Amino acid sequence: MSVTGSQTNPRGRTRSKNGLSPLSDAQQAGGQSNADTYDDTFQRMLDMNLNSVFHILRATIPVLRQTGNGRIIAIGSRQALEPSAGVGANSASKAAMVSLIKMSRWKTKMRDSRPT
Repeated sequence: MSVTGSQTNPRGRTRSKNGLSPLSDAQQAGGQSNADTYDDTFQRMLDMNLNSVFHILRATIPVLRQTGNGRIIAIGSRQALEPSAGVGANSASKAAMVSLIKMSRWKTKMRDSRPT
């Protein structure tokens, strides 16, 4: 991503014209303490790792129930179970996603909805 046309946010970090940091979400999630993680970075991690899975589950579970067939496969992360320093946003969002999948599996009695 190009940093041309960037501006500085209130905390003194560079932002591009579209409001995103020059670093990717994955780069921002790694190596930053919770205190240094922006709200928008944390929200993007939740949107990417949790909210997207929620919306997919909400759309697909009724179809799977109707057909009585199918699987939901969600990709988790070791960070969900064993978080380490500097990846709080990713760890929290992945842990929430794993919990959501487990809850959905229990609630819908879908044997094949496993977090991986």
